[in-house]
Amino acid sequence: MKLRHPFAALAAAALAVAALTGCQSNVGTAAHVDDESISASAVDDRLVSLSKDQLANAGQDASTITIIGRNLVTTWLVRKAIFERVWEQRGGLPAQEKIDKAHDRAVQLLFNSSSVPTGADGDAAVGTALTGTGVESDFAPTMIRAAALETVLLDDASATSEADLAPLVADAGISVRVNPRYGTWDAATLTLGATSLPSYVIDSSKSPTAPTAAS
Repeated sequence: MKLRHPFAALAAAALAVAALTGCQSNVGTAAHVDDESISASAVDDRLVSLSKDQLANAGQDASTITIIGRNLVTTWLVRKAIFERVWEQRGGLPAQEKIDKAHDRAVQLLFNSSSVPTGADGDAAVGTALTGTGVESDFAPTMIRAAALETVLLDDASATSEADLAPLVADAGISVRVNPRYGTWDAATLTLGATSLPSYVIDSSKSPTAPTAAS
């Protein structure tokens, strides 16, 4: 079982890593949402190494899985921060009881399916899917909370789709800046696109060999 959003687009995005076009900025920071910083360590500490069998099952190599994992974690940390700010501007975060009631729908949103486990089994399903993308299963609660905040916001705003939330975020004037190592923020879809740094910058083991001096 695969997470729908943003996983479905990440493999293609990761394989479309563009050439380096400028100097890297915000070293040590993955993203900023207004004045909140999301550190690089907050993202990278969530990544786990996959075995050869797991990589084969995912159909990706280790470098690509790292890019996918970073995109996924950064996307959902940013989305969580964004939805919290939108709610604050609407008078405050929903009551925890309301967020808890949205749990199962949040899991359905993550998998884009109503035929998914509920309750604690839903948590486990998200954790298992995350592990398959090179992200530790303990990131599941953060991802589910972000999706729950989104789900309740959809209801509160009488929105019918995720596309209806982008104008709410724009109207809130929320500023999102992402380190190019982690991707490019798409305000229309509230997700990250492809990273804009070559693989040898993302993965130091891929560092290019220095040219040999002419004899």
